[in-house]
Amino acid sequence: MLVRQGEATMKVLVIRSGVVKCYITEDNDKEFILEFLGEGEVVGELEAIGRRPAMCNVQTLSEVAVYLIDKPTFLDLLGRHPALNAAVLELMAVRLTNTATRAARQQLHSLDYSLRQLLAVLEREKIPVTKQDLADFLVHFITFA
Repeated sequence: MLVRQGEATMKVLVIRSGVVKCYITEDNDKEFILEFLGEGEVVGELEAIGRRPAMCNVQTLSEVAVYLIDKPTFLDLLGRHPALNAAVLELMAVRLTNTATRAARQQLHSLDYSLRQLLAVLEREKIPVTKQDLADFLVHFITFA
Protein backbone atom coordinates (compact mmCIF):
# COMPACT_ATOMS: atom_id res chain seq x y z
CA MET A 1 0.00 0.00 0.00
CA LEU A 2 1.63 3.25 -1.11
CA VAL A 3 -1.04 5.66 0.13
CA ARG A 4 -3.90 5.21 2.60
CA GLN A 5 -7.18 7.04 2.18
CA GLY A 6 -7.71 9.76 4.77
CA GLU A 7 -4.11 9.85 5.96
CA ALA A 8 -1.79 12.83 5.63
CA THR A 9 0.64 12.42 2.76
CA MET A 10 4.18 13.72 3.00
CA LYS A 11 5.34 12.95 -0.55
CA VAL A 12 4.31 13.18 -4.17
CA LEU A 13 5.13 10.00 -6.09
CA VAL A 14 6.10 9.71 -9.75
CA ILE A 15 5.75 6.13 -10.97
CA ARG A 16 8.97 5.03 -12.64
CA SER A 17 7.70 1.53 -13.42
CA GLY A 18 4.86 -0.79 -12.50
CA VAL A 19 1.11 -0.42 -12.05
CA VAL A 20 -0.95 0.84 -9.12
CA LYS A 21 -4.66 0.76 -8.36
CA CYS A 22 -6.29 3.92 -6.98
CA TYR A 23 -9.52 3.28 -5.09
CA ILE A 24 -11.83 4.67 -2.47
CA THR A 25 -13.01 2.44 0.36
CA GLU A 26 -16.63 3.21 1.25
CA ASP A 27 -18.12 3.04 4.76
CA ASN A 28 -19.42 -0.46 3.96
CA ASP A 29 -15.85 -1.60 3.10
CA LYS A 30 -16.66 -1.79 -0.63
CA GLU A 31 -13.96 -0.56 -3.00
CA PHE A 32 -14.67 1.94 -5.76
CA ILE A 33 -11.77 1.82 -8.21
CA LEU A 34 -11.03 5.23 -9.69
CA GLU A 35 -8.22 4.29 -12.04
CA PHE A 36 -5.10 2.29 -12.70
CA LEU A 37 -1.86 4.25 -13.08
CA GLY A 38 1.47 3.30 -14.60
CA GLU A 39 4.82 4.63 -15.73
CA GLY A 40 5.11 8.42 -15.70
CA GLU A 41 1.91 8.97 -13.70
CA VAL A 42 1.89 11.14 -10.59
CA VAL A 43 0.27 10.27 -7.25
CA GLY A 44 -0.40 12.74 -4.46
CA GLU A 45 -0.31 15.96 -6.47
CA LEU A 46 -3.94 16.81 -5.64
CA GLU A 47 -3.30 16.31 -1.94
CA ALA A 48 -0.14 18.43 -2.09
CA ILE A 49 -1.81 21.27 -4.00
CA GLY A 50 -5.01 21.11 -1.93
CA ARG A 51 -3.13 20.57 1.35
CA ARG A 52 -5.50 17.78 2.38
CA PRO A 53 -5.33 14.11 3.37
CA ALA A 54 -5.23 11.36 0.76
CA MET A 55 -8.53 11.09 -1.08
CA CYS A 56 -7.97 7.43 -1.97
CA ASN A 57 -5.87 4.34 -1.38
CA VAL A 58 -3.06 3.59 -3.79
CA GLN A 59 -2.01 -0.06 -3.91
CA THR A 60 0.66 -1.70 -6.03
CA LEU A 61 -0.48 -4.36 -8.51
CA SER A 62 2.99 -5.24 -9.70
CA GLU A 63 6.54 -4.48 -8.65
CA VAL A 64 6.63 -0.68 -8.56
CA ALA A 65 9.49 1.82 -8.52
CA VAL A 66 8.71 5.45 -7.70
CA TYR A 67 10.47 8.76 -7.41
CA LEU A 68 9.56 10.55 -4.16
CA ILE A 69 9.29 14.34 -3.91
CA ASP A 70 8.47 15.89 -0.55
CA LYS A 71 5.42 18.17 -0.66
CA PRO A 72 7.21 21.48 0.04
CA THR A 73 9.73 20.79 -2.74
CA PHE A 74 6.94 19.77 -5.15
CA LEU A 75 4.99 22.97 -4.44
CA ASP A 76 8.15 25.07 -4.78
CA LEU A 77 8.96 23.42 -8.12
CA LEU A 78 5.43 24.10 -9.36
CA GLY A 79 5.83 27.77 -8.49
CA ARG A 80 9.27 28.17 -10.05
CA HIS A 81 8.99 25.99 -13.16
CA PRO A 82 6.15 26.86 -15.55
CA ALA A 83 6.84 23.74 -17.65
CA LEU A 84 6.30 21.45 -14.66
CA ASN A 85 3.21 23.42 -13.67
CA ALA A 86 1.83 23.02 -17.20
CA ALA A 87 2.61 19.27 -17.20
CA VAL A 88 0.77 18.77 -13.90
CA LEU A 89 -2.20 20.79 -15.18
CA GLU A 90 -2.27 18.66 -18.34
CA LEU A 91 -2.15 15.49 -16.24
CA MET A 92 -5.12 16.68 -14.16
CA ALA A 93 -7.03 17.67 -17.30
CA VAL A 94 -6.46 14.20 -18.82
CA ARG A 95 -7.65 12.50 -15.63
CA LEU A 96 -10.74 14.70 -15.44
CA THR A 97 -11.50 14.00 -19.11
CA ASN A 98 -11.06 10.25 -18.56
CA THR A 99 -13.36 10.32 -15.53
CA ALA A 100 -16.04 12.28 -17.39
CA THR A 101 -15.77 10.01 -20.44
CA ARG A 102 -16.08 6.90 -18.27
CA ALA A 103 -19.13 8.35 -16.52
CA ALA A 104 -20.75 9.15 -19.87
CA ARG A 105 -20.06 5.65 -21.19
CA GLN A 106 -21.67 4.19 -18.09
CA GLN A 107 -24.86 6.00 -18.98
CA LEU A 108 -24.77 5.40 -22.73
CA HIS A 109 -23.51 1.84 -23.22
CA SER A 110 -24.52 -1.59 -22.03
CA LEU A 111 -22.54 -3.43 -19.37
CA ASP A 112 -21.50 -6.03 -21.97
CA TYR A 113 -20.01 -3.35 -24.26
CA SER A 114 -18.29 -1.58 -21.37
CA LEU A 115 -16.77 -4.82 -20.07
CA ARG A 116 -15.40 -5.71 -23.51
CA GLN A 117 -13.87 -2.22 -23.82
CA LEU A 118 -12.33 -2.43 -20.33
CA LEU A 119 -10.84 -5.88 -20.94
CA ALA A 120 -9.32 -4.69 -24.23
CA VAL A 121 -7.65 -1.74 -22.50
CA LEU A 122 -6.36 -3.90 -19.65
CA GLU A 123 -4.88 -6.39 -22.12
CA ARG A 124 -3.39 -3.69 -24.37
CA GLU A 125 -1.80 -1.85 -21.44
CA LYS A 126 -0.70 -5.12 -19.74
CA ILE A 127 -2.45 -4.13 -16.49
CA PRO A 128 -2.64 -7.04 -14.05
CA VAL A 129 -6.10 -7.21 -12.51
CA THR A 130 -7.90 -9.71 -10.29
CA LYS A 131 -11.52 -10.81 -10.63
CA GLN A 132 -12.26 -8.84 -7.46
CA ASP A 133 -10.67 -5.71 -8.97
CA LEU A 134 -12.89 -6.12 -12.04
CA ALA A 135 -15.96 -6.60 -9.86
CA ASP A 136 -15.12 -3.51 -7.80
CA PHE A 137 -14.45 -1.46 -10.93
CA LEU A 138 -17.66 -2.55 -12.65
CA VAL A 139 -19.99 -2.23 -9.65
CA HIS A 140 -20.68 1.41 -10.51
CA PHE A 141 -21.87 0.37 -13.99
CA ILE A 142 -24.58 -1.74 -12.40
CA THR A 143 -25.39 0.91 -9.80
CA PHE A 144 -25.86 3.71 -12.35
CA ALA A 145 -27.10 1.73 -15.35
